[in-house]
Amino acid sequence: MKNRIIIFGGSGFLGKYFCKNMLSNNSNQLIIFDKTKPDFTHKNLKFIKGDILNKQSVFKAIKGSTHVFHLAGWSDLETSNTNLEKVISQNVQGTLNILENLKHNRIKKFIYSSSLYVFSKYGGFYKTSKQMSEILIKDICEYNKINYHILRFGSIYGPGAKKGNAIYDLVNQALNYKRINYWGDGNETRQYIHVKDTAKICDLIMSKKKLDRFITLSGQESIRMKDLLLII
Repeated sequence: MKNRIIIFGGSGFLGKYFCKNMLSNNSNQLIIFDKTKPDFTHKNLKFIKGDILNKQSVFKAIKGSTHVFHLAGWSDLETSNTNLEKVISQNVQGTLNILENLKHNRIKKFIYSSSLYVFSKYGGFYKTSKQMSEILIKDICEYNKINYHILRFGSIYGPGAKKGNAIYDLVNQALNYKRINYWGDGNETRQYIHVKDTAKICDLIMSKKKLDRFITLSGQESIRMKDLLLII
């Protein structure tokens, strides 16, 4: 029996790599639910244009799914503090809309894309929205006995990144403006991870019956921002 996997936000930077990884296994049938059509096709891939703020659309899309990946929502840290209402709406209300529909379907696993910023003093209202979503997921899934995993991503980079991605923004400034404006003192450290490596978690999620509820996905080496800026 094929897995019927729906990925909310599957057309995005991270979602695209997740989808391609899972489509390498012909036993998976994928559905991408997104505002934007993906730039790739596959015989086992179906696209549904929709918004996670539309409860009815979410309900119809989830029906019959075995696995639900939630990668959708607001992801730009830099603009989150000036867009509080939109950030909370997309990241918290959107997550709640998906969660409320899970209990009506016998799914095997619900997987949520969170961030290591939940532990940081930085991240603005983006961080706040991820913290709120994690609490909702834990409480609602445990109350309804839904198997869930929360993936806390570090700083991701790689081909296909767009504005709002840290490495993309820094390289873009260097190439187009010949200078880089950086907000910190340069002593901050990051553990960058390539987006292709993050997608490898899909294999574990689909094959392992027992996994930790909270999974950290970051690079294995730390780099100071001043050193990264010099490299760029």
